[in-house]
Amino acid sequence: MEILAVFKEKIKGVYTDERFLYILIIIAVAIGSFYTGRMSLKHQNTQSVSIYKNTGSVANIMDNLSDTKAYASKIGSRYYMAWCPGKDGLSPKNLISFQTWQDAERAGYKLADDCPHL
Repeated sequence: MEILAVFKEKIKGVYTDERFLYILIIIAVAIGSFYTGRMSLKHQNTQSVSIYKNTGSVANIMDNLSDTKAYASKIGSRYYMAWCPGKDGLSPKNLISFQTWQDAERAGYKLADDCPHL
């Protein structure tokens, strides 16, 4: 409390109302909050790491998904599952679909590298 008394004594010429002290406190808290938020943005762009437990081979995982369709291009060599980001880049005029991933592999296609969670 002694610090506040010293502060009041130093600003006595400007300080004429108790509301002035409250306004200064509010402004100081606002500025501090703003800069704290700005500092947190510097650390927002860090990449996170995801760790997945290996529950089996790709073939075992794909067996559980055998009812989903696989998609490929007539002029390509890779197939994509429905959740693969590369599937949306396939040209509709060259798009072919297979009932299962096994059918795509029997036709000579390989699983695309950008299919996540496999």
